[in-house]
Amino acid sequence: MYAPFKRGILGGAVAVILFGIGCTPQYYAPNSVQTPYLEDQHSAHLRTGLVNGSGQSGFELQAAYSPVKHLHVVGNYFSVKVNPEDSEFSTPSSGNGRMLEGGIGGYLPLKQNQCLSMTLTYGNGMAYNQYADGGHSTLRFQRYAITPAYVVQNRIFRFGLGLRISRLDYYSGDIVKLGQPDELAVLNRIERKDHFWFPESTINMGIRVEPFLMSLNWNSLLFGEYDRYHFARRNFGVSISCDVDKLFR
Repeated sequence: MYAPFKRGILGGAVAVILFGIGCTPQYYAPNSVQTPYLEDQHSAHLRTGLVNGSGQSGFELQAAYSPVKHLHVVGNYFSVKVNPEDSEFSTPSSGNGRMLEGGIGGYLPLKQNQCLSMTLTYGNGMAYNQYADGGHSTLRFQRYAITPAYVVQNRIFRFGLGLRISRLDYYSGDIVKLGQPDELAVLNRIERKDHFWFPESTINMGIRVEPFLMSLNWNSLLFGEYDRYHFARRNFGVSISCDVDKLFR
């Protein structure tokens, strides 16, 4: 059986993001908000890390570059797969998802090794779920976001705080042979909602050995009825990053 959304969301369908995660299908998971420390023209930051939580595991890759002072561009890639031993809900499932995101914004270096930034981003991705009854779904999404961030550092420590105000839109997807009423009800709620506005946050802190940084990251959806839509609320990660411009000084 093939079942479409009325706008082609369930039949033909949100930086990181709808994902089939854990033993249970989940249709969104937060990726990390970029919190780059930029100082001047040609400042460049590259970060890669592993994420885990809410039944998901995966990796992300992020980059930021300043072509001229006070202006920066960013790129993000996020990919997750299931952890079959973990589950937040009740319907067995497996799956995977990914998102590619880009953006542009401005930054302001401050005294005492601080940096403020504001970035506008657009991301596009997909989520695939395989259900216990043999059915499967593929959902496709796009996400628009504005992301203010703050970073402070000293010689050995860096702390970053990022907030993302997101609009998540489902625009196409497919459902095949899904006969589980509970999961169909979740997908119908997503269809009726059409798009979502919500805030997300990232907190990271790490140890510096210039130009490298090893950090821990906490990513969260801040509030909302996300269980009704099987959205993952949070994940945690460890990452290593490099201030690439400092390699050549």
